[in-house]
Amino acid sequence: MWTYNSYVYSTSPAWYPGDDQVDLVGYDKYNTIYNRYDGLSGVPNEDAITSIFYQLVQLTDGQKMVAMTENDTVPSLQNLVEEQLAGCIFAHGMASSYEQLILTIQPH
Repeated sequence: MWTYNSYVYSTSPAWYPGDDQVDLVGYDKYNTIYNRYDGLSGVPNEDAITSIFYQLVQLTDGQKMVAMTENDTVPSLQNLVEEQLAGCIFAHGMASSYEQLILTIQPH
């Protein structure tokens, strides 16, 4: 299985090798909130960042699965519903095999 993973999403189309070269497209989500002045420094950012997800869906015309390939925090269930990121499954790699977090949201 080959994954295309982009770090600079504005240039993703220029670097995408094509549907015949990859099995899925991925993105990394490392965005814990640091250096805040409201006392929330270092707290997890549980946003679903759907804008990145849908940019990658458009990149492949919906022909490839989009995966959050690495992350520091999994989006909260509330944010997944509010941001309408349906049909997603998250398996947190830091959990032991019997404690893996699997979260599935069904489309409306």
